[in-house]
Amino acid sequence: MKRILVLDDDPTLLPIMTATLRGPGVEVITCRELEAAEAVLDSLPVDLMVTDLCVSPLGGLDGVRLIKHLSTHFPEMRLVVVSGQTDPDVVGLCRRTAQAAFFPKPANLPALRGHVWESLWPDGPPAGGQEERAADLEELDAFLARGAVRALFQPILPLGTDDAASPPLGYESLARGPQGSLLQNPEILFAYAARKERLYETDALCLRAALEESSGLPPGSCLFLNVQPRSLSRPGFSDALARQVEAAGCSTRRVVLELTEQQTILNHAAFAAALGALRRRGFRIALDDYGTGTSNLQLLDQLRPDYLKISGHFCRGLNVYRSKQVIVAHTARMASGLGIPTILEQVETPEERDEARRLGVAFGQGYLFARPAPARDFRAAPARPVAASAPK
Repeated sequence: MKRILVLDDDPTLLPIMTATLRGPGVEVITCRELEAAEAVLDSLPVDLMVTDLCVSPLGGLDGVRLIKHLSTHFPEMRLVVVSGQTDPDVVGLCRRTAQAAFFPKPANLPALRGHVWESLWPDGPPAGGQEERAADLEELDAFLARGAVRALFQPILPLGTDDAASPPLGYESLARGPQGSLLQNPEILFAYAARKERLYETDALCLRAALEESSGLPPGSCLFLNVQPRSLSRPGFSDALARQVEAAGCSTRRVVLELTEQQTILNHAAFAAALGALRRRGFRIALDDYGTGTSNLQLLDQLRPDYLKISGHFCRGLNVYRSKQVIVAHTARMASGLGIPTILEQVETPEERDEARRLGVAFGQGYLFARPAPARDFRAAPARPVAASAPK
């Protein structure tokens, strides 16, 4: 399958572009904001991009910035510019920067389709094939206004016992957008929110959904909630979160805040003050995705978290790859020396679970134990959350 990303701020044009470019073996994703396009590029593989140049509400040529970004970070991507901005200098810049094809608006649609398909398949498109979906990425402001987030949960289980009836350490809340929407993918949602400087509002929406749904969990369960460090540093965050937790009938001492390190910490003083305020209220802290991105030794030393969640990257094939075994074993030993229990994410097979246990990891989370599900599914059978075998 080939994936085409279309960026244009004209909502009447996007369905026309979809109809023009769609075909067997081609998925078309459309969006109206530069930040949305960048979020998709960060989260999904894209084979070809079609973009306007004027996609700023202030009338600027933001599309040129995107073209420079693509030429630097995705030099292999094919690029087509469709724009009413036909100044020779601008057109020349596009072609020099990214070797982009240029179609002036209103575009010759058959010629555009022919160029795109030839770029994707120089030897001709494959015969047959099914019609792939076309997806439009909803604008973030409208999405947040609708409050269209739901919360699913996944248990975190102890690995140091063979007793399948052992109670879970707790349940992580996983935010999901509307079924079938691109914003159902949390990577796209939070990447989009970060670029729009709307992380706090997005976090607040997800936290509210998690706390409302958490009443269906087994009584006394710990609740792991994902929070962006940038949101945590917002003035008044600890007070507001404590009020939300109490309104949901939950104790702050049952809540573990997972710091997802998708964003660097810009204001260290405010971040440290916020952490202190949260801990004084009884919240505990987990460092998420350790071993990837900016979740590093310095942050571990600064945070001294109550739990360390090891990235699922190191779980895939853990029973096979020696390098992953060494990294996980040393991480578990280091955390144990600091008095910090470890949690390995994305455990999918009994072999991975057994190897993690052998290497000293305390807890596991993943499809082997349970898929993300509504809270009521765990309340119905809280004593036996572990599946008998890995999911197919």
